[in-house]
Amino acid sequence: MNDSFTIVELLLAVLILSIVSVFSVPVFIEALNYSKMVEKKTELLLIRATIQENRNKKLMNISLVAYENNLENILTNLNIDSSWIKISDTIYEVNIGDKIVEFQYKKATGQLICQHISQSGCEELNK
Repeated sequence: MNDSFTIVELLLAVLILSIVSVFSVPVFIEALNYSKMVEKKTELLLIRATIQENRNKKLMNISLVAYENNLENILTNLNIDSSWIKISDTIYEVNIGDKIVEFQYKKATGQLICQHISQSGCEELNK
């Protein structure tokens, strides 16, 4: 009696694994893209909260209060400066999978808003 697999059994196993992978890989990729979006959404909320926190700290110490001039210190302190790229003094970009979303930092109001509301990824980040 031979204890090995036949070529037909091996081909059948490969066929079954191929069929399973055809259905599972797209689901996995979609879950991966969703997790990246949630990560960037969390970073955006952290940046906005830190801007307000820094302003409130200044408000407690000084009568004249201004928002941060730029976001470099905030991004560095939150350890997310590698994923947020400074384009100019007020424009920042973040990469979300295959999308790049631009944000504008308004020093006067302390807001970090999407540069182009119709831009892909902007709506998902602001939900």
